[in-house]
Amino acid sequence: MTETLESFECVSCEETVTEGDTYYDDARWANLGDGGQICWPCFEMDAEPSYSAVVTVLDPGDEPWQFLLGTHVCFELEYGEDIDPAVEVPGLTKGWVQTDGWRGYTTMQVPDGMGAYAGGSDLWGLTTGTRTAAEEISEAHRDGLLTRRALIVSAPTSNVFSRTLDVFVHEDDLDDEGGLKAIETDEGGE
Repeated sequence: MTETLESFECVSCEETVTEGDTYYDDARWANLGDGGQICWPCFEMDAEPSYSAVVTVLDPGDEPWQFLLGTHVCFELEYGEDIDPAVEVPGLTKGWVQTDGWRGYTTMQVPDGMGAYAGGSDLWGLTTGTRTAAEEISEAHRDGLLTRRALIVSAPTSNVFSRTLDVFVHEDDLDDEGGLKAIETDEGGE
């Protein structure tokens, strides 16, 4: 049975939305944190990839899939189905580090046993080392060289021309210098 509320406080903006208000009928339930209802403008902003992390999951033998990890909502990108990141990728959480009144960047806590293969900024129009690493890990996945899950995470910063881009793999897949064993083996390395 669906509960009808005369009004609710949005979990994001904390504004009271009353039945009959413009956005009342479009409200959604937040599926992260303590739940609750989120007004439509806040949902649209939280569900916009520009403001949320986009996670690409590379599991050996499976097709890659992506989900959006916002502050209040999380859903897979192909069909828009709500997901629980604690179930799909246990240990993955997102935080925000505010560097001053207007600026900051996203941080990611990854599951135990995973380590950073590459990380940095992804700048519009520039090929960065991190973008190259993301392409390498995607190619290793396509070629069947990954033996464990890998994650590619693109997350916002306060600079509209930049996002953080991180590639995480299982710690056992990293060599002593932080390179990826699967890629080195494929290229005739050690």
